Amino acid sequence: MAMTNEMIILMESVKLMNEGVIKGTGKFAEAEINGKIEKFEIPEEIHTYERWRKMGYQVQKGQTSFIKFKVWFYTGRNGRSQEVEEGAENSTQQRGKCYMRMTAFFTADQVKPKEDKKTA
Repeated sequence: MAMTNEMIILMESVKLMNEGVIKGTGKFAEAEINGKIEKFEIPEEIHTYERWRKMGYQVQKGQTSFIKFKVWFYTGRNGRSQEVEEGAENSTQQRGKCYMRMTAFFTADQVKPKEDKKTA
């Protein structure tokens, strides 16, 4: 079974937290690993530029990602690449070519809520 982007991001986040690159949240979760229940701290959120944008945030000007690793992308019929969305791995929408691509991630400290630009 191939790992989903969410699984890849969680595993990389835990690794980066254990290395002191990103912070932990102080909250804990349990997972079964090799038949044994293990408890681990949940790392802080990291997302791609596009995912933060979809969540209503903007990466602050001048910020550069210091977290990079490969996640799944696909090239659809229109030739545009995009990150595979959660739950879409088996979707009929995903009929293009899937591949792994090095991707930049940002922490919550590097983003701010988008300002609504309303015209008068």
